[in-house]
Amino acid sequence: MFTSDRSDEISSNESNDDDDDERRRKLMIPVRSLSGSSSGSGSNNGLGEVEERLRLDNFYFKRPRFAIVLIHGLFGFDKIGFLEYWKGIKKSLDKVGVEVYIASVPATASIESRAIKLQEFIEKHLSGRKVNLIGHSMGGLDCRYLISILKPKTFQVVSLTTITTPHRGCSFADYLCLDIIGSKRLPILLKFLKTINIPGGGEAFEQLTIKNMKDFNEVVIDDPNVSYYSYGAYFKPDISRFFRLSWYIVKKREGLNDGLVSIKSAAWGDYQGTLAGVHHLDVVGWTAKVRSLKTRMFSERPAFDVTSFYLDVIEGIAYSGF
Repeated sequence: MFTSDRSDEISSNESNDDDDDERRRKLMIPVRSLSGSSSGSGSNNGLGEVEERLRLDNFYFKRPRFAIVLIHGLFGFDKIGFLEYWKGIKKSLDKVGVEVYIASVPATASIESRAIKLQEFIEKHLSGRKVNLIGHSMGGLDCRYLISILKPKTFQVVSLTTITTPHRGCSFADYLCLDIIGSKRLPILLKFLKTINIPGGGEAFEQLTIKNMKDFNEVVIDDPNVSYYSYGAYFKPDISRFFRLSWYIVKKREGLNDGLVSIKSAAWGDYQGTLAGVHHLDVVGWTAKVRSLKTRMFSERPAFDVTSFYLDVIEGIAYSGF
């Protein structure tokens, strides 16, 4: 159990960091989430596999008792035109009868500002009810702040699941904010971002440094009445992949990572497992169509099916009683 107190203990015990990474790396997510048909037929953004599973006579999916709210990360959004942050995931969850809502918070605002907007969203749609929160990346921090500091009165959070969330900060944020920009020039940059109307004003960047997240964790203490679950991911980029620079920086300073968030930083509460060969945008379906095309062209076994992953995550929440 990686509660906030235990988490600080782990992060300060540097001699055990490599062992922790290796142990978490071996906590693999169930095969259903990591592969589709071995014939190479693949799925279209995961939806095809959902439809196939629904047709099976022995298919059974345990639905959660309470609604699911999905919260996006830094630079995220719910939907802009035809572009969706949670690529096809809501449509697939709707098919299996999950009540799911997609929240939208200011893209680069502070954790506090994002959490306030999240509270307003849930109050509008789910007032008087119990809810399960699932936060990707920075979205998980918004949820923790909402639960522990804002302490909502009009609804009750019963569980929080964070997916590749930088609970202990991101060393790439250190690299950008401190090494490249510098602490003296950072306030000037943030002021400039506000003047050009960058959504949220860019305050999030500074908050995600290692030191600032350590300070955050000392104040934002887990609520004993809420169940906390987390997932991490790691991959190794080739020359054509996303996150080459950020992956290298984080790997050198923290260890195995998904291109932005290390496994060590992602672990919080009851750590559920690690996604292998999966980067920071894979876990919200942004590369699913590319993977599916590659699968069909080269008859490869799909490496990761994002919709099956969320089915497993949500079914796990349901079996926990929520």
